[in-house]
Amino acid sequence: MIVDLAVEQLMFTCRHCAHRWRRDYDVVSYEDGDGTLFQYFSVEGQPVPSPYAHASVLCPSCGQPTTFGHLVSRRSIPVPPGGPRRPRTRVPDVDRALVEQGHSPHEPSPPAPV
Repeated sequence: MIVDLAVEQLMFTCRHCAHRWRRDYDVVSYEDGDGTLFQYFSVEGQPVPSPYAHASVLCPSCGQPTTFGHLVSRRSIPVPPGGPRRPRTRVPDVDRALVEQGHSPHEPSPPAPV
């Protein structure tokens, strides 16, 4: 079950060339049936390793692994409540909906000021 959705902005500083940059991560926190909590990270829809893991992010300037990311900001996205009364809409033609969503233009996140 999804227990938290958020967009986290992290700041990185390359330990090799001192380049600094920010990146937005979509974070899904998921609890399995045993109560174990997992987090899934993505950037612009692509799965990525945790930015909090050592050397998981490469510097866009020199390509070397960086140190840990530092959280700059976090924006929570409300998780719909459970139960039969939550607002929802049935998708009558799943295949068509997926095709239409797949052909829509992808809107990348705007670059954050450094």
